[in-house]
Amino acid sequence: MCRTFIAIQFPDHVAEQLCSLPQDLLMAKWVPQDNLHLTLEFLGDLNSREIDDLMLALGRLLHEPITMRFSGLGVFGDDRPRTLYANPVDALPLIALQTRVQAAVKRAGLQCKRRKYKPHTTLAKIGRTPGYMTGEYLEREGAFRTDPFEIHEFSLLESQLGNMVPVYSPIAIFPMLRKAA
Repeated sequence: MCRTFIAIQFPDHVAEQLCSLPQDLLMAKWVPQDNLHLTLEFLGDLNSREIDDLMLALGRLLHEPITMRFSGLGVFGDDRPRTLYANPVDALPLIALQTRVQAAVKRAGLQCKRRKYKPHTTLAKIGRTPGYMTGEYLEREGAFRTDPFEIHEFSLLESQLGNMVPVYSPIAIFPMLRKAA
């Protein structure tokens, strides 16, 4: 079995910009630069047959490249913030891609998670950070922005849980070079 998810990985210069934010939040667990991504669908444990079926379905997915950028930071968990994230501007192309990814997952005979999709890139787990510190951080760094960048592919990734941080390895990369139907 292989713990899997489908995600957009970023060009190095974008990951560097995301990591350029001050990592000075007390008790925060920051995502390493190599692990920064935007999840399209988390699948969990799949066997090799399921992975083969999924790769076939994802290989048929048609989607145009996406121009994206980040603007602003946010948190999940309003009363007790637990996740600090970077917010992509104009989520509609990402939602459209995620909808097509979900359709491909279903065509492969797999189940999708049943929650509303909110495109974001997790920067840090902050569940143990005092709330007032998170608020101060958002006031200070909340205007964070990146320049626009192009996304030309998405990946099927394996997540190997380690004792410190997970290791993400690509199983397959799918180009977005064709016109969407």
